[in-house]
Amino acid sequence: MITTISGLSEDDICCILSMAPTVDSVRTSILSKDWVPRWRWTLRINISDSSLFTNSSNRLNRVLEFVTSAIRLIPTFSEFELLLYDSQYSAEQIRNWMLEVLQRDIVSVRIRYRGETVELPPGLFHCRTLRKLKLEVTSHFLSPAIGSFDNLKTLKLSRIDIISTENPNNLQLQFPMLKKLCLDDCNWVNAASVAIRAPALIKFRVRQFLVPPPGSVYLLIQILAPKLELFEFCGYLLWRMDLLQALSVSTLNISHRGINGSPDYLSWNASCTQRILSQCLMVRSLKLEGEVVEMMFKSGQVHQLRELNLLKHLEFHSSCDPKSFLQFLEVTPYIEHIRLTVCGWDTFDYDSLESLPSCVVYQLVEVEFLGFKGTAPQCLLASFFLENGTVLRKMSGLYRQKREERHEERTLWEELRKQSFWEELKKKSTHVDFDVGE
Repeated sequence: MITTISGLSEDDICCILSMAPTVDSVRTSILSKDWVPRWRWTLRINISDSSLFTNSSNRLNRVLEFVTSAIRLIPTFSEFELLLYDSQYSAEQIRNWMLEVLQRDIVSVRIRYRGETVELPPGLFHCRTLRKLKLEVTSHFLSPAIGSFDNLKTLKLSRIDIISTENPNNLQLQFPMLKKLCLDDCNWVNAASVAIRAPALIKFRVRQFLVPPPGSVYLLIQILAPKLELFEFCGYLLWRMDLLQALSVSTLNISHRGINGSPDYLSWNASCTQRILSQCLMVRSLKLEGEVVEMMFKSGQVHQLRELNLLKHLEFHSSCDPKSFLQFLEVTPYIEHIRLTVCGWDTFDYDSLESLPSCVVYQLVEVEFLGFKGTAPQCLLASFFLENGTVLRKMSGLYRQKREERHEERTLWEELRKQSFWEELKKKSTHVDFDVGE
C-alpha cells in the first residue's frame, strides 16, 4: 500500500485530499515527513463541527481555532463548506470567516448555522468567481444586491429574508446563468410582487414550512424561465406562483399543507394549484399531495383544467374521494403509471360513474397502491382498475403495520383474494402480472 501511495502523482494526491473532510486531510500529516505539508494543497475545505473535538471540554474554542487555521493555512482552496450544528458560535465570527473566504478565487460556498442573525458581507453579492452558493443561516438580502450574482449557477437560500429597497411594490431579480434555485422558508419583505428572470434555470424548488409574516401572504411571484424542467413546491402555498413560459416543465411536484383548516386559505391554494397545472401543459411526471389538492376537487376546479396530453407518470397522495380522483384522470388521457395513497379513501362506488377515463381503458400499464389495508372501498378501486384496464400489466401494493409484539406485512393480493369477487375478477384480468401475490 505504501508503494502504491508513493507512486501517485502530486495532482492525484491533491484530488484525494480534496474529497476527504478537512480534519482527515490534516491527519495525513503523520504518515511521513513528505506528507506533513500536503494537506495544505487541498482544493476544498469541508468542516462539520459534529465530528470535531467531541470529547474536549473546550470544544467550542478548539473548533473556532481549527476553522480559522484551515482558512489561513490552505492557500489553494476554491470550495468552502462549513456545517455548524452548535448554535453557540457568534454571528460576527461567521461573518469574519466569510470575509476571509471571499478574498480567494472561491467557486463554491456552503454555510449552515442556526444561531444569531448573520450580516452577510457585501462582497458576497459581487464575487465574480462564485458559481455555487448555499446559505442555511438566519439573515437577509437587500435587493437589488441579490440580483448581482451574474455568474452564479446554483443558489440555495434557507431562512433568508429578501428585502426590497428600491421599488417596494415590484421586486425584480435577474440570474442570467442560474440553473438551480432552491428557496427554503424564505420571506419576501416590502414587496407586493416578485419577478424572477432566469433564462438558464432548469430546476426550481420551494419549501415553505414556516408561516411567513402577514405582509408577505398572497404575494404574486412570477418566474420567467423558458428552460425550466422541474418545479417543486412543498409546504404552505401562501403566494400565487405564475410559471410564465413554462412549456418546458416536464416534472411538477406540488405538496400542500393547510393552516388550521382555514377554508379561505384552502380555496386560495386550490386556485393557485389549478393555475400552475394549467400553465404546465407539457408536464410528463406529476406529483400531487395534501389537503389543498382535496380542496381543488371539492371546489370543482378540476373541471377547469386543460388536458395534460404528455403526462405519463402520476403520484397522488390525498384523502379525496376516489370518484374525484377518477374525474381528474379524464384530463390525463395518456397516463401509463399511477402511484397513489389510499389510506383515507372510505367510499367508492364506480357503478355511479358516468364514463370511464380513457387512460384507464387504453393506456394504463402499472398501478401501485400505498397504504392498502384491504378495506372494501380500496378493494373495489383495485378491482375497478383490473376489470377495466385492458392494457394493465402490473399492480402492486404492500400494507405494513408495526405492533408491539410483531411486524405484520400483507400484500395487496392477499387482501383481494379474501373478496367474494376475486375468482371472477381474476378470470377477467388474465393480462395482469399476478406473480407478486401468487
